[in-house]
Amino acid sequence: MSGWEVSSFDSLDAISVGDGVVWRPVRRQFDIHAFGINAYTSEGVGQHIVEEHDELGSGAAGHEELYIVVRGRAIFTVDGETIDAPAGTIVFVRDPALKRVAIAEEDGTIVLAVGGEPGQAYQVSPWETNFGAIPALHEGRYADAIAMLEAGPTKHPVMRRSSTTSPAPSRSTD
Repeated sequence: MSGWEVSSFDSLDAISVGDGVVWRPVRRQFDIHAFGINAYTSEGVGQHIVEEHDELGSGAAGHEELYIVVRGRAIFTVDGETIDAPAGTIVFVRDPALKRVAIAEEDGTIVLAVGGEPGQAYQVSPWETNFGAIPALHEGRYADAIAMLEAGPTKHPVMRRSSTTSPAPSRSTD
């Protein structure tokens, strides 16, 4: 294996994760461990491309997040302020407490999300285990989905501690 790889957004897995959001797992595709990075598309115009969330809830890690509109156009709302974001727009959310959401305004819109917790070595976010099991659930491969979900707490001790007392963690975008 060489020290580099090539792919395209359109060739990444496309996993529908709810509210119109389609996860394109860039970090997982390349097995990146230095930083969080993922792409998102939408199930259609007017649908979520980044679901409403902050970085303080269950499964979040206090990440700073940078969103780059690679193709198309989205409308971001951050802390109640609306941002028209055509291709080339960069939206940086420094404060993990701020609510953020984005809606696709054009077919084929792609948003790239990069993030991590300030001052900390990057760790894969717990929500990736949940998102990764969605295709198996949709295909009725329940044993496979359960095996994937059970492997999650091994990689993410925070999930093991809270899994009996709280719902599945929400995701961070990166």
